Amino acid sequence: MNKKAFTLAELLIVVAIIAVMVGVSIPVFSNQLEKNREAKDLANIRSAYAKIMVQLANSETVDPIEVELTQKVDYWQFNDEINIGGIEHKLGDPDNDNWKGEPKAKGICTISYLKTGVLFNFGDSLVTYPFDLTENLMDIFNKSAQGTELKNHANFEIDSKCTNPKRVDEVVANMSENSLLRNGTWAFLGNGGNKDLSKQYLYWTSLDTNEVGPNKTIPILVATGDGKFYVSTSKIATRKLDDPQYATYTAIAGHLNHDSSNPALRYDTVINNGTYYANFKDAYKAYVEIVNADYPQYKNTIPK
Repeated sequence: MNKKAFTLAELLIVVAIIAVMVGVSIPVFSNQLEKNREAKDLANIRSAYAKIMVQLANSETVDPIEVELTQKVDYWQFNDEINIGGIEHKLGDPDNDNWKGEPKAKGICTISYLKTGVLFNFGDSLVTYPFDLTENLMDIFNKSAQGTELKNHANFEIDSKCTNPKRVDEVVANMSENSLLRNGTWAFLGNGGNKDLSKQYLYWTSLDTNEVGPNKTIPILVATGDGKFYVSTSKIATRKLDDPQYATYTAIAGHLNHDSSNPALRYDTVINNGTYYANFKDAYKAYVEIVNADYPQYKNTIPK
């Protein structure tokens, strides 16, 4: 039987052909990915514009909306001329009352309504972070004397409005000078008995719960002991300590636990009703946007 194999020269030719095909296809594939990212960014900007128009039709105040761009290349590569709601822009056009700047890789587009009409502003984020973003919020409690004591309990809670000053002061002592928790109302709460960090929480809101009053639903930012972040809602509740020397106060949440037959009193209901965010910064930004959009009466509580 005559067996014929490939020669070395033939194999090298095949490898060279494959290399050329790969070299041609990678740029094409990369361009398609970038084109898809630009299409997504434009769709998100148009969606934000539509929301601005709805606000304008239903309210005297219109809150800016930020869109985080996903594109990885400066400027739009596949859209020479943009038309959004009748506002036209071409690459290289000068800034005007309705359009400022150009899209940048991983940039921000802020859509707002001014006296001159809608403005598409490509630049820095309007959301500021006047606090320490690197602070480990759960460690504030974990390293305090209250944390050491309360986390041995099956169900624990310490609320910043608690009228027993010793309990609150021991937690505050562990905060940095520019901690987020020096604003609004906070509570550390959860299940300490089984040491499951995913069932230990920080609830924070920019609101003063004493001023808002009980039985009001408010927005909250949630951090878990295992490093997850959520934005959800909670209902303010009245709380009274066993010791009669301490006055009644308004807590950020009711008496929650993990085993209640009432879903409204379960920790996991708060989590399930919320939205997950990958980090503290993203969660805080989402919280600000939700307050501006859904709780405009509380906009002035956002830390400055």
